[in-house]
Amino acid sequence: MASNNNKLPAEILSYIFLLARSEILPFSNRKVPWTVGCVCRFWRNVALSEPRLWASIRVDFCPWSEAEAENIHQMLSNSLERSSGRPLYIHMHQSYGSTGPSALPIYLALTRSIESWYSLRLSGCVSQTAFGAVDHVPSKGTILSSLRELHLDFQNYRGDTSFKDHPIVRILFQGRRHTPGLHTISFSAIEHIYLSNECLRSLGWRQLEELRVDNRTLHAEPRVLALLKECANLEVLSIPLRLSLARLPPSYNKLRMAYLRSLKLRMRACTIADVSICSYLVLPALEWLDVEFVRIEAGHMFDSIIGMVERSQCSLKHLSVESLALMDASVERLIRLAPKCTSLSLQGCVFSHLFNVITCDDTFLPRLQHLGIRSSATNIRAPLGVVLSAIRARSSTLQSVELELCTESEDFESRDELAMFGRLGITMYVQEYSPEPHRYELDLFRTLGNLAHSWSKYGSLAAVDSTGQRIMTENAKTLHEALELVDHLKMNHHVSLEEVQSAMLGTVREIRGFNTTSNSLFVEYLEAEYHFKERMEGMTYLETFNDVSSPVIIYGDLSPLALLSRLSKIPPS
Repeated sequence: MASNNNKLPAEILSYIFLLARSEILPFSNRKVPWTVGCVCRFWRNVALSEPRLWASIRVDFCPWSEAEAENIHQMLSNSLERSSGRPLYIHMHQSYGSTGPSALPIYLALTRSIESWYSLRLSGCVSQTAFGAVDHVPSKGTILSSLRELHLDFQNYRGDTSFKDHPIVRILFQGRRHTPGLHTISFSAIEHIYLSNECLRSLGWRQLEELRVDNRTLHAEPRVLALLKECANLEVLSIPLRLSLARLPPSYNKLRMAYLRSLKLRMRACTIADVSICSYLVLPALEWLDVEFVRIEAGHMFDSIIGMVERSQCSLKHLSVESLALMDASVERLIRLAPKCTSLSLQGCVFSHLFNVITCDDTFLPRLQHLGIRSSATNIRAPLGVVLSAIRARSSTLQSVELELCTESEDFESRDELAMFGRLGITMYVQEYSPEPHRYELDLFRTLGNLAHSWSKYGSLAAVDSTGQRIMTENAKTLHEALELVDHLKMNHHVSLEEVQSAMLGTVREIRGFNTTSNSLFVEYLEAEYHFKERMEGMTYLETFNDVSSPVIIYGDLSPLALLSRLSKIPPS
């Protein structure tokens, strides 16, 4: 940094310093201005001349010594002075244990600048003994006139309401007139407290534009809908749901959120299928939909989301589906409801069928500008050539593509084609990964198990229109591709009969059942195209093994014919 030629322009360096305040860094962002100021005189001058850098303040309250408290108080006063009246981003973290009287001057210094608070984050422990002398901080009549963002991230034992004893929280609970400009709230952990009647009456939900719930589980109970009903002007909603609304009658009134543009759902497994808060929402302005599935194996969970989109008659422009173990026909159904979609991101087991539809059907995603495909989480993926055919078909509209490629892929010709798309003006983001040992085999068994579970419990993979025929036709292609995966799988390690049975037996049994019943979902034209009966021939022995822990080991090729050939030589017990 001694030479002027090696110096970045002050404007760029200042911008880098501002980015360094991010919470994702491994060191505390409150030390950024102090740290960069120690590098050289030039950096120090840049840091001192950027008030926004000093406007992000974090204080970790804990049992301090008097010397530590005095040092923190001086640093805080210095930061407040150098922020030069800029909007303040305040983060107060409360550690376990009483802070004692030494914290009072620091709290008072913070509250003297309360009219400049733009963003407030409160985190940490909220036990009754944690506040100590700061309980004397005045709150009555205080107005946070500049506050726009509130983030509550307390941790405590379930049922503890002592977070309301926090001196700053007391201000918030005095009513919405004390936070006239608040438009963003996020919270986590003790959601049953935040959704209490007192909280609904006190906080200014109706003025909110953005609500983010980051806790691990949030049950979709009536009070959640009551909260959303209060948020009449909400534009952005991020909420995790455990798909269970058993306490709500089917006739529960639909909730229309006229201004909601962005919805992110983190959906967990449930005991009641096809029921979620989505069943009660009408979102006519929705443009951005992100859905993440956590430990949900079957695509039937999509039904309530599809119903919400159909009912809302919205114009989706961005669609993201993450961590869905099996991308069956439900995903295609959802995409077809978004003809104006310009951005599509998929993470999980995506079969070739979806890309073939993009290639062959001009009405499917005709305005696509960004395509993101991530499959490393499953190691089961469509061939790269099929994906590139879809990209080629949308090259006139695509602007960017994000792909994950397996380092062990042998599709070198398709890899060479990636450079061609760059010359066409499409920005390509390519990330390579190495599959974990045994991961491919385990993912295949899991996928087949998902097929079996969906088939046996719901009659089809993606129920259902009035006849079931169209959906079954689409999912027949999904099953066909799953069986092709088995055909081409080469096992490098032992696979027990128990694993094979658990993965395939349910699917095989259900296919037989559908082929023999009068209301067969596998009608003759499907059988003529896919030959499911023929491909399942000889699997009788799979059903005759009583000892599922039999030490039979399968080596080498695991194609259905090779597998059945081996098993058929073993007499049933």
